[in-house]
Amino acid sequence: MSRPEALRRALVLPPGGLPAILADLQLRVVYTPDAIARGVPARVANEVERTLEAAIPLFAAGFCGAANAAPNAAARLSGAVTVTKTGFVLSVTGAAHALVFAAVLSRVIEAHSQTPDGAFAGLVDLLDGDEAEARAVFSALSFAEDVERIEITGAGTEQVTAPFDPMARPARATLDGLAGAIPADAERLIFEGAAFDGWTEAIDDGFLTLFGLGLFAAPGPVPSEPEIFLADGRLVVDGWKGDPAWLAELLDVVTGGRGALLRVEPDADAP
Repeated sequence: MSRPEALRRALVLPPGGLPAILADLQLRVVYTPDAIARGVPARVANEVERTLEAAIPLFAAGFCGAANAAPNAAARLSGAVTVTKTGFVLSVTGAAHALVFAAVLSRVIEAHSQTPDGAFAGLVDLLDGDEAEARAVFSALSFAEDVERIEITGAGTEQVTAPFDPMARPARATLDGLAGAIPADAERLIFEGAAFDGWTEAIDDGFLTLFGLGLFAAPGPVPSEPEIFLADGRLVVDGWKGDPAWLAELLDVVTGGRGALLRVEPDADAP
């Protein structure tokens, strides 16, 4: 079973579906007795909490926000992770977000619940080839084997009955042109045409934290993180290897909803 299939199989949604515009959201993760005995819930909850803290400024700025949300609608967004007897609960309040927000959070949980392929070999290398020591400290996680289910509930407006897809991507029609102009693999991209007043170190950190979990690329090995920075009033992205829709979403956020005005040019002089 692939990782996306395992995640889809674990999700439990309300009979009436989730609201199309989410104000509050809860993801309750229930683990198997074996995983609970091994202390997996607290271990994963700690990592999920760290990721959530890093990503809150990005989400509060409107990343994965509802298409018709007012500016700063989610400025007071907050989140928490609470360990329970059977797992943990990730809760978010003060949102004004589209369903893709719930998809991203479910994938954050899955990513932290699954030891990446090659992790043991990497640990052996880190320990200068000492395989015995690596086995003594290595403790692999398996989402498919450890997690019984993820129950997702939410409050908001415009109820949706269509199937929920945890692998969903941003789908703003106004950004189709921008996303279509971004290659999935580029050494350097330069964006101009609007002010990047929303670009901050916290936004950068939140975006790269999610990127590092593999959320913005096709399933498989996580690509190297891009470098994103301002230069002479333009936004430069070095080493982009991911789904253009996510980068377009970021650009729309940091330009205050003016992403559709941006022009993108590959840099012929890129290293």
